Amino acid sequence: MKDLFVISDIHGQISMLKELLVHWDPKKEILVIAGDMVDRGEDPYETVNVIHHLKKLYPRNVIVLKGNHEELFLRWLDSPVKNANLYPRAGGVPTVDSFLKRLKKTKDISSDELMAKAIKKEFSRTISFLRNLPLYFERGKYVVVHAGVHLSDKENWKDSQDDMLWIRDDFYGENVPNNTDKIFIFGHTPTHDIYEGLSTDIWVSSCQTKIGIDGGAFYGGTLNGLKIDLKNRTYKSIQIKHPTLKEFKVD
Repeated sequence: MKDLFVISDIHGQISMLKELLVHWDPKKEILVIAGDMVDRGEDPYETVNVIHHLKKLYPRNVIVLKGNHEELFLRWLDSPVKNANLYPRAGGVPTVDSFLKRLKKTKDISSDELMAKAIKKEFSRTISFLRNLPLYFERGKYVVVHAGVHLSDKENWKDSQDDMLWIRDDFYGENVPNNTDKIFIFGHTPTHDIYEGLSTDIWVSSCQTKIGIDGGAFYGGTLNGLKIDLKNRTYKSIQIKHPTLKEFKVD
C-alpha cells in the first residue's frame, strides 16, 4: 500500500507548490491535493494546470479534491452577474486574470458575462476537470477532505457534503467529539487561526483524529505537506516558507 502525501490550500502559490513537490515520490506515495488551488496568489491558472497535468501523468497516484474556492470559481463561471460582487471579495480576481491572459483572443471582453463565457470556451477541459473533482478521499482509517465533516456519528459523515467545503470550528473545535472511526486530514482553516496566531505548523487535535494542514501559504505563512506512513501510522511534515514569512512569537 502506498503512503500519502497531502497538500492543501495552495491558493495560486505556484512557486511554493513546485518547491514542495520535489519532496513527493510518485513511486511510493499517493499525492492528495485537498482543494483551494485557485483564488489569490501568484498564478492560480498555472497552479491548476500543473496539478491537472500531474493527474494525467499519474492517474492512480494523484487525487485532487474540490475546495470551496473551486466551488466559488465555478459558481462565478455559471452565474457571473449574480456573483460579480461576491467572487472578487473571495479573492477571485487573480484567478480570472490568470485565465484571461492565456486567451488566444482578448478582444470584446468587457463584462463578467463575456469573461466567463470566454474562459469556459477556451479552457473547457480544465473547467470540466474542476467540476468533477471529488469531495473526499478515503484510505483505511484516514480521510482527506477540504474543510471537514459532521462528526456526529460513525455512519453518516459522508452525507455532509456542504460541510466538506465550508465547515470550520464546528468540526475542528476541541470540544467537538469525533464519533466516527476515522482520522481526518483537512485544510480550509489556516492553522495560524487555530493556534491563535502563534504558528503555521500542522495542527493535531488532542484526540489525535483531526489534522489541519493549511499553513496560510498566500497570507505570508507556509505551504505544508503531510507525509503519512499508513503502515506505521506516523507523520512527517514539510514546510515551504513564504518569502515574507515572519516568525510567530508569544507576546
